[in-house]
Amino acid sequence: LDPRGALPVLCYHGIVEEPSSEYEVSIEDFRAQMLELKRLGRNPITVSQLVRGLKGEARLPSSPVAITFDDGLRNLYTRAAPILREFGWKATAFMNPAYVGTKRLTWVEWRKLAAEGWDIQSHGLSHRRLTREAGEDQESYLAAVTEEMVGSKRKIGEGLGKKVDMLAYPYG
Repeated sequence: LDPRGALPVLCYHGIVEEPSSEYEVSIEDFRAQMLELKRLGRNPITVSQLVRGLKGEARLPSSPVAITFDDGLRNLYTRAAPILREFGWKATAFMNPAYVGTKRLTWVEWRKLAAEGWDIQSHGLSHRRLTREAGEDQESYLAAVTEEMVGSKRKIGEGLGKKVDMLAYPYG
């Protein structure tokens, strides 16, 4: 934590060659940002480590920073993970299990990251907005949101053999 008690949490989506949206960062910029964190003496932690530290169940390192990724896009595995691996760092990935194996990571890749110490958590089952859709009745809405939250935890738990206890809210 910094002197004000704040801890930076960096959220990434896509690590790409040529960014085309505000959700993408170039490979070069991502590497430069990680180098800057190292130069500043920052110590990356997972969100699970952060929560345990805030609960007083674990000691946080000096100058911690949480590095997170939403969506589980393929470039997380092919571009971001290798760069973090060079520094010996892990991160937290918030995934949507409904899309495993499409333009996203496969279960084999997710299991490899988890085995390396990555924290894999939920970003909803299919990245549905968790607000009620226009014209959607209350019963359908509650069933859909329950499946997004509970179903995602179940599928990730089955796919990785681990308990999932966090959710990064889709669309903020």
